[in-house]
Amino acid sequence: MSLNWKFNLRLKMFATKATTAAMATLLLASQTPGFAGSASAAQAEQLTAATTGENEQLDATSNDVPEGAKISSRQASENILKLFPLLKKATISSARFDSPNSYPPPDYKAWEIGFQITQGNHTSGFSGTVHAGTGEVLSVHLPSDILDKHVSESDVKLTKAQAEEKAVTLLYQAIPGLKDNEYAPLGDLYSSIEQESLFGRTEYRYGYQLKHDGLLSDAETVYINVDESGLVTGYSRGTIEAKYPSSKPAASEEKARQQFEEQFDVELAYIAKDRLSSKQGQQYYLAYTPKNISIIPIEANTLERINTLTGKAVDEDSLQQDTKLKGDVTPFVPANGTRLNVQQAANRVATNFDIPKGYKLEHNQLGKGYYSSPNNQVWSLSWSDRSANMSYM
Repeated sequence: MSLNWKFNLRLKMFATKATTAAMATLLLASQTPGFAGSASAAQAEQLTAATTGENEQLDATSNDVPEGAKISSRQASENILKLFPLLKKATISSARFDSPNSYPPPDYKAWEIGFQITQGNHTSGFSGTVHAGTGEVLSVHLPSDILDKHVSESDVKLTKAQAEEKAVTLLYQAIPGLKDNEYAPLGDLYSSIEQESLFGRTEYRYGYQLKHDGLLSDAETVYINVDESGLVTGYSRGTIEAKYPSSKPAASEEKARQQFEEQFDVELAYIAKDRLSSKQGQQYYLAYTPKNISIIPIEANTLERINTLTGKAVDEDSLQQDTKLKGDVTPFVPANGTRLNVQQAANRVATNFDIPKGYKLEHNQLGKGYYSSPNNQVWSLSWSDRSANMSYM
């Protein structure tokens, strides 16, 4: 066999492999949501073949910086590996540039870097996200494949306080330029919780709220998980791209305090000791509690009560509790102790609510109550109009 014939054969084999890889990539792009579309849609880094002798390796990242980003997918993956060096044992399998998968969609773009770990015949996949504008790591959670092996090789048993030192260290590493006075623990809102897995691995969770221009921001939060061996197992960072309003209020603190004091009101109420359950034997205590209007925040420039969901001024009259009903309203009369059948339950609904015209009762199910009433039996009913353009239940 001549040398030229061998060279031509190897050249044809390589061309066939390259063509097959290109066709597979094209097929994947045409069948996977988010991998194809217009220039404004999600952009995915194409796997490129790098020939190294007889072995061919795939690199899912590149130095390309797409429109709308300030860092490349390779820089994003490097930022993740700096915080979580254990992931160097994993294979980077994909890189996707788009808005993070959350609702409502955030006002920034991010890199989603996919990882794979193969042990024997088992392969598991997971991903981490990086802000495409700032380069900050937004979320990473180590898979059990890595954690179980790492914990089994460690004899370290940290206390909750010692584990938090690891969390704070990572906090400074993840957010460049963070100063001591620019964050605060969430405390009782998200206290460090001890969680033991089925096989005894203890994990602690910590939450922190960051400051902007010296003020705490609900949008800037960080949650960090640390296990008893001192390994940071999870990190998630909430942030926004939108500009903050000025931190200098038009109204003074004294005027805001005066308005709170003038409008503050309380009322007596029975409060359950366990508010997430209505179990039998639930204990209640009598307490004074603020009325709704007393705990609604005041806009710092206008001193108006604001709806934190809409940002608009609140109609205070609509918030008053125990308002006397107008008109002839029949008071509620509970059943006599026997369980309602499905028709009786449906009649209860129809008596108190207007069933839309054309809607028929189509589904019913009797089951246990949800977390708020686990000891009760509850009818779940649904009505729908199948003649409508879109059946709405």
